[in-house]
Amino acid sequence: MRPLSRPYWRSLKSRQTGTGQTPSASTVHPESEGDMPAKQDPYASPAQKAVSLYSLLLFTGKRYFLSELAAELDCSKQTVLRMMEQLERGMGISLETGKEGNRRWFRVKTPRTKPQVALDPDDISKLLLCRDLVRHLLPKPILKKLDEVVAKATVLLPNMEDRSTALDCLGGIMVKGGIDYTPFEASIETLLAAIPRKKVCEVRYKSFNADAAKVRYFAPMRLTAYREALYAEGWSVDPRGKPRQKHRMVLAVHRMEGAEPTRLTHDFEPWSSPEYFGFPECEPYRVKVALSESAARYVRERKWSDDQAFHEHADGSAVLEFTAQSRSEVVSWVLSFGGEMELSYPHELRNEIMLIAENIFKIYNKN
Repeated sequence: MRPLSRPYWRSLKSRQTGTGQTPSASTVHPESEGDMPAKQDPYASPAQKAVSLYSLLLFTGKRYFLSELAAELDCSKQTVLRMMEQLERGMGISLETGKEGNRRWFRVKTPRTKPQVALDPDDISKLLLCRDLVRHLLPKPILKKLDEVVAKATVLLPNMEDRSTALDCLGGIMVKGGIDYTPFEASIETLLAAIPRKKVCEVRYKSFNADAAKVRYFAPMRLTAYREALYAEGWSVDPRGKPRQKHRMVLAVHRMEGAEPTRLTHDFEPWSSPEYFGFPECEPYRVKVALSESAARYVRERKWSDDQAFHEHADGSAVLEFTAQSRSEVVSWVLSFGGEMELSYPHELRNEIMLIAENIFKIYNKN
């Protein structure tokens, strides 16, 4: 780990371009694969992005890889490097860098004095909005603690008289088939403590069709909300000796009968994967559906997978191709549209839908 300097910036840019000159917009950084990503946010000014970069590095205190910063700020890696150099040279910000494997990370050196920070009522309102949109997934003790934290944040308001206005409720959520997570607070707290410490947990888990719970050794990586439920994503591990990844695992928190940390630690890296349709329960596969004009209007408004292709016809009907990672959810989704959607492939799922439709017809055609 070392602080950055002007010669370092010059050498890093030289490695990008093969010269001592500042790289052009078309230069590819050694970390990148293929062409530089297109600028996704044409409305943010360079000054706004620099402030965002400074805030991200200063207030989180975390290490960030160059690719992560570029994705967060919707700009190229070269632009991030130029902004970091400007922060060091123009604002006297002290940056540190290091390497993890073949990737270089950056972070702001902890300042000797705490920065002076002020919030406005709109900032508090947005925190409350986030709380209210996920409150159905939180155990009551955790929700109470969150309420206390938000209330404490109001002391950072320049005008203390704005506290009551800032705490007004702005959002809510309508839940179908919600779960009370209060009985699972201990398991959630164990997982939350284990994730940053890279601890392996011993989880007593009763799967949907099981008669009794089984012990699983599980390296949790993150908690994920999906519809009205909370899940723990991670790795099933071999607990003997140094933990080894066996296979990726997703556990429903409400099916845990207990979770305890073990003495085992792991060095698994967080994964990043494309957004595909459905809950991850099988290998990704392509789906093609034909949509009526009515169904097309609804489907057009939403994203179903990162690599989807939507082809609209002159009569308003359309064809959607996307990648899914759940068979059961694709079947349920297609059936939910009645006769407004037809699954073209995969053929085995098409046949499954035909059998289900025949059974439904038999049920409703008894009399």
